[in-house]
Amino acid sequence: MAYPRAGGQPYRRLEDLNGKRVGVMAGWSYGDAFDQARKDGKFAAFDGDSDQQNLQRLKMGRLDVVLGINEPLELALREGGHHGFALSAEALSANHSYLAINKHSQQQALLTRFDLALEGMRKDGSYDKLVRDFLSARGGD
Repeated sequence: MAYPRAGGQPYRRLEDLNGKRVGVMAGWSYGDAFDQARKDGKFAAFDGDSDQQNLQRLKMGRLDVVLGINEPLELALREGGHHGFALSAEALSANHSYLAINKHSQQQALLTRFDLALEGMRKDGSYDKLVRDFLSARGGD
């Protein structure tokens, strides 16, 4: 989650979003609890087409916080020249899908192999190295 450093608060739990204007990606689910809280009107969720669009809304004061995947959100902050924003260290939710495949394509075996390989990379540290190297090559870290 990205939020303004000045006067902003770290967002650690779903309840921290209560009463806030939250930028989300159109069509994404952030988990059952989030979806229910959104439906119940605990916060106002605004659908964006990209992290860049949501960050621009945050910069203009139209949002209080932007939800997103940490690595791409960090990259969008850096590439968009967005200063004065912080990223939450805590994840609001974790979705353990690593690859999106059309559920009607009958690719479950491929998806399972991919998930196992990615999990192995997370355990041996090569996933974190790959992400760091990618972000460094893009002008950060």
